[in-house]
Amino acid sequence: MERNQLRSQRKPEPAWLLWSAIVPALFALQGCSGLAKSMAPRMVPIQTARVTQMEFYRQWYTFRDAQHAKNVFSKLLGKDNWRVLEAHKTHADIVEDLLKQRIEAHGSILFTISLVPTAHDSFFVDGSGRYFMVRKTTNEIILSGDFYVKNKRYSIKNLDKGRLLMDIKQYVVRYFAPNEINYFQDVPISFSIQMDTKLADKSIYSIAYGPESRHVVLFDNEIIGFLEFDKSTPREDKLIDLRGRELILDDYLEIKKERP
Repeated sequence: MERNQLRSQRKPEPAWLLWSAIVPALFALQGCSGLAKSMAPRMVPIQTARVTQMEFYRQWYTFRDAQHAKNVFSKLLGKDNWRVLEAHKTHADIVEDLLKQRIEAHGSILFTISLVPTAHDSFFVDGSGRYFMVRKTTNEIILSGDFYVKNKRYSIKNLDKGRLLMDIKQYVVRYFAPNEINYFQDVPISFSIQMDTKLADKSIYSIAYGPESRHVVLFDNEIIGFLEFDKSTPREDKLIDLRGRELILDDYLEIKKERP
C-alpha cells in the first residue's frame, strides 16, 4: 500500500530527459545501419570486368612437302599475288625457305576480354594486330598483314579446357615486285591459343608462355604453323583474373524494359 502511494506521488520525468535518451539511441541505430551497408557486398557495372593486354609473338610455318607449301602459300597471298611472285621466278627459293622454317612472321596483338552483361559465365574477345613476314636468309619483308579478332562469344568452360580458338580476319599486303599491282587479299585463319589453367579453380588464367607451349595456326581446317608469345614480362604480371563475378550488376534486362 505504501509502495503504491509512493509511486503515485513520484513526479513524471522531464521531457528533455526522455529525448536525451532517445536521440542517441536513434543515432546508434543509424550507425549500425551504415555499418551494415558498408559491410554488404557492393555491386559494380560490367565495364569493370574487362581485361585488356598487349602480346608480341613470332609465327613459323610447317608443311608436308613443297607442293603443300606452294598450295597454302598461294592461297594466303591470293592467286593474283602468287602469279606476280611466280613471274619473278622466286617462288622456288621461297618454298624451300618455308620448308626449312626460314620464313617467320613477327607481330603484335591487342585484345580485350569482356564479360557478357547478362551472363557472367560467358565473355567476348575483341582484338586487332599487325605482323610482318620476314625472310631470314635475306632479311627482307615479304608481306605484312593487318588483322582483327572476329567478335565471338565464349564460355569460361573454354578457358577451363585450356584452349581458346580465336577466328582471325586478316588483310595481306605483299612487298615483292613493287612495280606490279598489289592485289587486295582477305584471308581467314584461326589461332588456337593454349591457356595456363594452373589457377583455374580460382578463376585466374593466363596465356601459356614459353617454347614448350603449343599455339596453333589453322587455315582451311589444317595446321599450317605455330605461334610463340614473347615472355619477356613475367607470367604472373599478365593474369586474366575473373574472380568476383557474383559482385557484378546483372539488371540490364530490367533496365531495357524501363525504356520508353
